[in-house]
Amino acid sequence: MSVRCPLCGKEFKDGRGLAGHLRIHHLQVVPTKSQRIKAKIDALEKENRELKQRIVELEEKNRELTEKLESYSRKKKEGRDV
Repeated sequence: MSVRCPLCGKEFKDGRGLAGHLRIHHLQVVPTKSQRIKAKIDALEKENRELKQRIVELEEKNRELTEKLESYSRKKKEGRDV
């Protein structure tokens, strides 16, 4: 399957040839495979940091709710109004 340059119409037998052509002849930056992988890693690391922060928030909320439940249970055992 051939691919065509969207800027000048030249045909290439594969995407690699087109990418090299674009990089050299049209001065467009086509990210290399390692650059694409790094970008994916960066995005995953950002998502991981956000998820870790959310876990911390949920653990804190869990502690608060556990304390409320324990307080409610103690009051109930003591026969106090809750």
